[in-house]
Amino acid sequence: MNQIVKRDLWFHRSTWLWTFAALLVCSTCVGTVFASAASVGASIAQANSEAMALELQSLVSVLMSFIGITACAVTATNTRLVVLAQSRSHALWKILGMPSRKLRRIVLSQVAALGAVAGVFASLLAPVVSVLYVQTWAETGLPVTGPPAYSPSVLFGTISLTIAFALAGAWGPAKRAARVDELQALRDAAMPTSRVTKSALFWGVCLVGMAGLCFFTGVIDGIYADGEPDAIVAGMLMILAAALALSVWTLPATLACWSLFMRTRAVAWHLARAAVRQRTAQSISASLPYALAISLIGTLYGAVAAAGVEANGLGMVLGLVLPICIAGGMGTVAMCGPQRRSDSRMLKTLGVAPTTINLANALEGASYGITGVVFGWFFTLTSSLVGSILLGMPVLVGMSHLPWGLLAVLTISCLAVPTITALGSGMLRAEPRVRRASYSPA
Repeated sequence: MNQIVKRDLWFHRSTWLWTFAALLVCSTCVGTVFASAASVGASIAQANSEAMALELQSLVSVLMSFIGITACAVTATNTRLVVLAQSRSHALWKILGMPSRKLRRIVLSQVAALGAVAGVFASLLAPVVSVLYVQTWAETGLPVTGPPAYSPSVLFGTISLTIAFALAGAWGPAKRAARVDELQALRDAAMPTSRVTKSALFWGVCLVGMAGLCFFTGVIDGIYADGEPDAIVAGMLMILAAALALSVWTLPATLACWSLFMRTRAVAWHLARAAVRQRTAQSISASLPYALAISLIGTLYGAVAAAGVEANGLGMVLGLVLPICIAGGMGTVAMCGPQRRSDSRMLKTLGVAPTTINLANALEGASYGITGVVFGWFFTLTSSLVGSILLGMPVLVGMSHLPWGLLAVLTISCLAVPTITALGSGMLRAEPRVRRASYSPA
């Protein structure tokens, strides 16, 4: 089995490359938090402050939860695209008699191997990155002047958590690859389709019910009368998790809603819309990282801002979530590069101008970003609106406390990254001109 894992990884190295890049960024963020905690912990140990030590533990737990949610979602989207790209190989393995359990173990072993390698590289990069990142902890009152921390605990924690997050994210795609029958796998190789699984539907319904319970409990206990947004944050995060679990429904609906306002006869826009509809029907993974980046941060700080409190610590969270989502988003868009270049060659053969083809590719990438931005801003404004109503605050006052500047930077990043990635991955190479052969008379 080890030989199959290694040879298949090497044979499909171009497909797994983007998953490895996303895992490397995830692992670097994990190691950065560990290295920052070790550096700050050394300063706290010299000051002998038990209160600061407890505050450091709670801060690391919160940051790791953000990294874990984002890393699992990004790994799941990237692994799903890789599994879809290898559907034909997996079908042939099953036809040759490979058990489903072994196929699932192979996929999980490949992701675990990539996570381990990424963890080793990240453990070397993390202490250097932590020198800059730890400065965002200054507003918590913790001492941030310690030297970079290189220790075996940082190495072990980075590798182990990276593997754990990678396996958690890849479990769903690996399970689906093992359970799909051979004929369906061959169909997916030709024309994959995205569908809502029973487990996603079950967890989506459960999360919506738990969110309603949080809101109802807050009303009964009178939590909102004290101006505490904790129940609102919990409820809105559960609704967000349900929407992401049912992203096969929610993200295409978001795409359809905003595209209705695009009234143009431009050829590039219609080419881009057709490409987006085709690839969205195959997999919704291209928009998911950008939707997660804005909605996760906006939902959390939107509910807090509704209480009339300035959002603090946004740099700590944004510095971790944004790089992971950008790396994952670039991977999901770039994995469709061969298909995008094939479409570009066909359009060029049909006589479409190269500028129109490049514009269509750029608009396709922008469409993924716009879908994620609209989804994220909907949850950001909804959480602020719901929080203001339940806490008895004026809606405009609650929204005025949102971190508009940083959210604008996040929005621009989520629009620019997929646009540039789609444009670059769909661009055709210049073909060398055929030189005239000159023949000398015999």
